[in-house]
Amino acid sequence: MDKLKDYIDYISESRDELGGHAICPYVKKYMDKVQIKFTLSIIKEAKATLLNYPKDKKVVLVCSEDLSINFEELDKFCQSHQTKELWLAADHPNRYSEINGVRTNNKDYSMILIQERAHLTDLSNKLKNTTYYDFWSKEYFKEIVSDRLE
Repeated sequence: MDKLKDYIDYISESRDELGGHAICPYVKKYMDKVQIKFTLSIIKEAKATLLNYPKDKKVVLVCSEDLSINFEELDKFCQSHQTKELWLAADHPNRYSEINGVRTNNKDYSMILIQERAHLTDLSNKLKNTTYYDFWSKEYFKEIVSDRLE
């Protein structure tokens, strides 16, 4: 759990490379609306969450120390289980991602983020009125933002 706290602190830090923005500028503000589930069976737990998404949460973070499932498998699950209400995103140590040279993926866990699509879109639209996305590559923007809106 300390590693996860360290990662949350890491993505919450404002950075010069990102024009003073954090990787995830809203994480600290909404931590009370985040549910974290540690499990040995990440896919099974994610499926259970989709069936019974907690109404009082904006994000459910399903984490596992089991790294035998790779990013591609997690991403395939996420893509095939998207809904109109919920957006799923995979994160994994074996899939490096960055924004303007700043690593964005975690180094320790298999993760599936399940988020309320409407809330996420609202926050993303607010960021479009800032310089936040100016530092993102076109490919990363498509993967994280554009594909979510389709």
